[in-house]
Amino acid sequence: MREIVCPWQDIEYVLLNFGATLGAAAQGYLSFMGSRFARGKRPDLTGGGLMRSYGSWTEVRNEGQRIKGDERILGESAFVQRILSHAEEGLRRPRAPKMSLKTLAQRVGALCEIEPDSLCHKSRKAHLVEARSLFCFWAVRNLGYAATTVASFIGTTQPGIGYAADRGEAIACEKGYRLDEAQLLI
Repeated sequence: MREIVCPWQDIEYVLLNFGATLGAAAQGYLSFMGSRFARGKRPDLTGGGLMRSYGSWTEVRNEGQRIKGDERILGESAFVQRILSHAEEGLRRPRAPKMSLKTLAQRVGALCEIEPDSLCHKSRKAHLVEARSLFCFWAVRNLGYAATTVASFIGTTQPGIGYAADRGEAIACEKGYRLDEAQLLI
């Protein structure tokens, strides 16, 4: 543990599920992982995509029709095709021109009538949560910033950015806010 640093991992959060202090939690985690490792390979948790959906390559070949598969997606061919086409559509969608996170923070601050530095405070006041949520939504979904980049900019966790972006999308939709051509439109 702690040999490779991955900024997207919240080590303390995971470990504290296994003990009250980090030392005890680390021991609890290692004990838990050791007990699971001793069980060996579980066939019900191996494979993916077509293998998991159909059971074996023989059944895939016996299907008699061309099957679309992807090891990352569990489901029938039509479902896999639909997911992949949505993903390709998302990749082709043009992104808004990149603006810096600092500039975005200033624009969100002006829109929400707060200081841009307030986005970095961990306050749960409704107007600050709303501003942070809009900031996360536009940074990740419109400008294409990685959630980890946005998380380090405002001082929170990467999973928190995903939740905030979802809230921000709902707020932007409800209030008619848009980020268009590097401008905030009301």
